[in-house]
Amino acid sequence: MKHNRLAALDIGTNSIRCIVVEVDKLGKFKVLDDEKATVRLGEGIVKDGAISRAAWQRAMEALVRMKKIVDGYGVMGVEAVATKRRTAGCETVTPLSRPLPIRSACRFRSSAAKRKRNWPP
Repeated sequence: MKHNRLAALDIGTNSIRCIVVEVDKLGKFKVLDDEKATVRLGEGIVKDGAISRAAWQRAMEALVRMKKIVDGYGVMGVEAVATKRRTAGCETVTPLSRPLPIRSACRFRSSAAKRKRNWPP
């Protein structure tokens, strides 16, 4: 039986979160995995205006680990979102998403939308 498994990747200032779900025929989903890594992408960004080398390294290590999880579950697609206000936009999300089969690496959510929707669940 083929599973309809999807993943969501939330790249924020402080952490990266990957949630893997399985969707049934009625559109209901079951969370299979929920991985969160504290990478502190915003570390020093106010002072320098750029993400530090150490933060990039932590983020890449987290994404490589998340890719293994996604691959292990046989995920069909990955959707990524990032907090635009706190990251450097596509210039940040695109390189960070390379380890994963991201369908849309440049979708952004505002901090207000995150609070309103209680995202991530």
